[in-house]
Amino acid sequence: SLGSKKARSSDEKCRRLSDEVKRLQDGVEKSHDELNRLRNELENVVQARKELEQTAQCEQEAKKDSDVEFRGRYTFPTKSVEKYNASNPKILEHIKNGVPVVVTGSNLTQNLVGKWNLKYLSEQLADQTVRMSVSQNHKFMYYSRENDGNYKWNPTYEVRQGTFRNFVQLMEVLNEADNGTRVYLQHLLRELDLSDAMENDEENFNWDFIENLKLAGGWGQLKDNLFLVGMRDVTTPAHYDSMENIFTMVSGYKRCFLFDPGQFSGFYPYPV
Repeated sequence: SLGSKKARSSDEKCRRLSDEVKRLQDGVEKSHDELNRLRNELENVVQARKELEQTAQCEQEAKKDSDVEFRGRYTFPTKSVEKYNASNPKILEHIKNGVPVVVTGSNLTQNLVGKWNLKYLSEQLADQTVRMSVSQNHKFMYYSRENDGNYKWNPTYEVRQGTFRNFVQLMEVLNEADNGTRVYLQHLLRELDLSDAMENDEENFNWDFIENLKLAGGWGQLKDNLFLVGMRDVTTPAHYDSMENIFTMVSGYKRCFLFDPGQFSGFYPYPV
């Protein structure tokens, strides 16, 4: 009948329209997937380029650090420790294999940069008692003060107790005198009665970064947080630590020499 023909025609038209809609939807989904793929590919390319630029910058900085004038003071050959931006996976490989590495851009203590200066620390620590060491030749040759053998000798530096304010004042006096005598502060943060402001500073370290390093290296729990403040030219001798170290600079710079454990027989075995 005429009605049946019209109904069949309508059904066919609906099927065609439905198929067309599905085809268009499939096309849109494929286009969306392709767009996401291209977007991800672009992000990877941008990230790779960024890492290349950061690596190149690190290499330039390392080249500056190994200047001829500095190397000329020593008779043994040296080479720079590899340096990477915090996003580079090679860092975790180094930690896992027990290989030293310099990390930039970790934001580990970024919140302290420009804040933990002598003025701020003097205000926060003020009259707190700290241990400071004083050397007349800028070299701080560590020794055991227990001296079980009662050996007679003259220590190369003096350990004093005083307030943090005393420490800052002594630094100012020695800087003015410029006679080679240096003072160096080394104190555990947990032994200080930190102000609320400094406790907040410590809580806002990038602890996730430290946790990732700890897991990669199979290290134990974080034990100590050592607070170091030194003057220009302060020098400490070759030594080994009983724990793994994560060293972060808030202000100034420090140059370290690291020796392979295989060279142990060529050194005085401090601190055993």
